[in-house]
Amino acid sequence: TERIEKFEFHHAGKTLANFVVDDLSRWYIKLARDRVSPEAPEKERETALAVLRHVLIESSKLLAPITPFLSEYVYQKLAGENGDAKHQSVHLQDYPIKHEIFVDGSLEEHMRTAMAITQVANSLRQENKLKLRWPLKRIVVAGDEKARECVQTLNELLKAQNNVQAVEYATIESVEELSGKDLLKEKSVVLETGTTITVLLDLARDERLEKEALLRELLRAVQASRKQNGLVVQEKIALSIYSSESTLAKFLEAKTGQIAKEVGAANATVVENEGQLQGEFSAHAEIEGVGSIVAMYSKNK
Repeated sequence: TERIEKFEFHHAGKTLANFVVDDLSRWYIKLARDRVSPEAPEKERETALAVLRHVLIESSKLLAPITPFLSEYVYQKLAGENGDAKHQSVHLQDYPIKHEIFVDGSLEEHMRTAMAITQVANSLRQENKLKLRWPLKRIVVAGDEKARECVQTLNELLKAQNNVQAVEYATIESVEELSGKDLLKEKSVVLETGTTITVLLDLARDERLEKEALLRELLRAVQASRKQNGLVVQEKIALSIYSSESTLAKFLEAKTGQIAKEVGAANATVVENEGQLQGEFSAHAEIEGVGSIVAMYSKNK
């Protein structure tokens, strides 16, 4: 608001764009994805969608002086449906003001730190050619007391966002000792506060983690195939799966419930030979040195 009043639209626009792109689209929506899925509890889904709707409407008001036509389009899609004079245009609305009751400074600081940790961990994955959907053992975060508080408070969130089994905290003094280990790769980032945080990514993968990675590849392949073949989210499928590796087949057998849930299948079955696969459409997943999986499916009748 202060930037707008001073006609510093370039600064205001950059701040708002960073919020919509980074904080909302790349972060919050990823966190809320499971809460808005058709399988989520109705009340939880409605709450998440209501929060997202509110944020988008308020964002359209904030952006109205800078992007008048886009803001009007978004506003009409979300609020203009009411049809009364009060909601005829975003440009007839009061400019949003800050509500202190909704502000949690400590949580916001922890969340900014979590976003920075995730960004650095993703960078380390890219450098080492490890996809985000491949689970890893752990990341270690080294920093000051605020970093420790972040790791403690948002531990589950950090594990989910970085697809690791554990997120641990270490003091700055112990980084040199940890970074000497072959399978720990490190990178540092300086936060807006001037504090430096070092993230160490553990690249060690055992047999189970490799199988989990291949499973994630299968889920992605089936979901991509569904989209390519025009199936909507609500349409259930009947899925059959085959792998020539016996240990991998047993692993998949134990995961059929998870597979069915994540790809929208009414049922998922692991078959003993490839000839037993049934369905109109197919999907394939493979990781060199780990194994391969073939799946076929059709719309559930």
